[in-house]
Amino acid sequence: MLDATTVVESVRSRPREKLRVFWVRVPRDRDGFRRKIAQLRARSPIVPWVLRKAALRHADSVMSDILDILNDARAEILAVEGAAREAGGVDLVMLGKADLELADTSSPILLPDWFPVAPGQTPEVHIEDLTWSARVLLSDPKLALDDLRRLLHELDETLTRSLLASRAADHRLTNSLWDQIGPKNSGIEDTLREAQGRLDAVTPTAYRPSTRHGKPTVVGLLWRHANGTPPDAVSRTAKALVEVLRIKDTEIGRDASLAAVLNRPSSPLVGRVQWAFSLIVTVRCACQLVTAAAHADEYPRFGAELLQATSHDLRSFLDDAVARLRIAEGAP
Repeated sequence: MLDATTVVESVRSRPREKLRVFWVRVPRDRDGFRRKIAQLRARSPIVPWVLRKAALRHADSVMSDILDILNDARAEILAVEGAAREAGGVDLVMLGKADLELADTSSPILLPDWFPVAPGQTPEVHIEDLTWSARVLLSDPKLALDDLRRLLHELDETLTRSLLASRAADHRLTNSLWDQIGPKNSGIEDTLREAQGRLDAVTPTAYRPSTRHGKPTVVGLLWRHANGTPPDAVSRTAKALVEVLRIKDTEIGRDASLAAVLNRPSSPLVGRVQWAFSLIVTVRCACQLVTAAAHADEYPRFGAELLQATSHDLRSFLDDAVARLRIAEGAP
């Protein structure tokens, strides 16, 4: 859900009109949300309004519905009259419990004669659904990036232990995987032990994955491999990885993240190989996200709801993967 600060910043960033109308889905405590917007608006002519009756459900009644809402909110609008005249318009922010149901939300509106700006005029008004259009930086707190870094750190530690255990049990198990992802001319055990030491020295929420050749960890190696390898070749890596991890079909939980589906190979995968493929691709996307977030000013803003859902999907899969791997290695 959007926070009040994002709503106010988004409203202020839009081109000025005589009347701008916004919709925000607020499932609970809409009155509290309204108060927060009112506190944050300062001298901006932003009028938050809790929609308590059925409205804006049919395209042919948009104009009359907005006029009814304006008249209902008359006292609140006139309370920002000075700011509205100074800015040249009013920003009505409607707080609804559910999503805006209208597809076409443009309509000419006859402004009431008491309206602070251009009374009696008929401007074209578009209702913008900020629930989906409000954009934030990739470093926005709602992405829960500390949690994503923690999960990548836990995954890195768990994969390192699993590879060392497989190497000790049968060195042949790791050879195929290492041939595909490992640094050239480097010993498997030494590389994994050094990675283990670096991971032990890092606070999980401060963890930053790296593809650097000099100091690789397993997550970094998978990330680098996925970056330069087409999906069909990654599927071969997935087969090698799942043998090393000794995961059974009955032990996998979620077998795919959305990122894995969008990067699927040409030949369908099933069971534990699909799970391992999804793990590699999800690791890549999670690493890309936390790295891009560290340089957020270099990237455009994206929809807040989209980013929250993307982060949640990545974290959900990684959290489940760590749990499955710990079960497979016999950890408590």
